[in-house]
Amino acid sequence: MRRRRDVPDRLREPARAFAGMAGELERAKAELLLAIPAARTAAVPLAEALLAFREGLDRAAAGMDAWRTPELDAEWARCAAGIDAARTAEVALRLRPGNLPHDQLLFALQDLIAPLQAFEDAARRWDSLRAIVGGDAPPGW
Repeated sequence: MRRRRDVPDRLREPARAFAGMAGELERAKAELLLAIPAARTAAVPLAEALLAFREGLDRAAAGMDAWRTPELDAEWARCAAGIDAARTAEVALRLRPGNLPHDQLLFALQDLIAPLQAFEDAARRWDSLRAIVGGDAPPGW
């Protein structure tokens, strides 16, 4: 029988919901980083990148309850706080007058993304809940 690592049955739907929501956040961060000018590509306007980031945060926030489970309650709370902090930082940057020099833009974008580190921690926690499934796996796994 083939064996694989998986979460217990009772956590499969929350794990799928987390994965989908984490993917949404990764897309939002990628959209935000398009505001950084590169040698061969023009940057998207900061306002456009911030809007895409904010919309991604909103979609992620809408999916938070789908992965809330007692096994990850502490991580869930930190992730919810991370989204709130990123939203607050996005508003502050959006309302900031004038253009930012390149180095300040990099730091500002870093400050928007930093609160979302909680999702990396939550992903590691999800990985720790995975067990070998198949063969002689315990019931319920």
